[in-house]
Amino acid sequence: MKYISSEVKYFSFLRPFYEIKIAQMFSKYAKKYFTNFSSCNTNFKIFSSEKKNTYWCNNCPKCAFVYAILRPYLTKDETLSIFGKELYEDTSLEMLFRELAGISGIKPFECVGTNEEVILAMKMAYDKWEGKNPFILEIFKNQIHSNMSENDFEKLKSKLMTPNFEENIIPNNLLEELKNLIL
Repeated sequence: MKYISSEVKYFSFLRPFYEIKIAQMFSKYAKKYFTNFSSCNTNFKIFSSEKKNTYWCNNCPKCAFVYAILRPYLTKDETLSIFGKELYEDTSLEMLFRELAGISGIKPFECVGTNEEVILAMKMAYDKWEGKNPFILEIFKNQIHSNMSENDFEKLKSKLMTPNFEENIIPNNLLEELKNLIL
């Protein structure tokens, strides 16, 4: 503590939330940023290539994960404006989505959320999808949905969408404001 002031306080408003809950809040409150944000780990490589002004490679675990957790909250037009395509229709991403959902392989060693979050996100997208299921959601339907009850999904939703304010480092006065904003 010799070089750090005791007056400095650090906290994260996002710590009480799973990524899927953050995606829900982002999609509700930050629509104006949809075409100007990225979480793609190859983003900087993209900018140095011939594909100028592209925020998403649509091939890496981060793109697939962010797509999955945002998709339940987006319209088709919003999805296209952010990602440029429906990733659930891309058959080349099959193994990546299988890994993210914990169906097969190993969860990618990148900063992505849990298998449970991907499963819940896929369930929510599956439930609201209009028309024929895309390729990836057919895999979800056959490999995951058919093996879980609606009660299983409800428990998962309760766990992942309910903020955990018990283990937080947010100052109490700000915590109350945050609770009022999201609850």
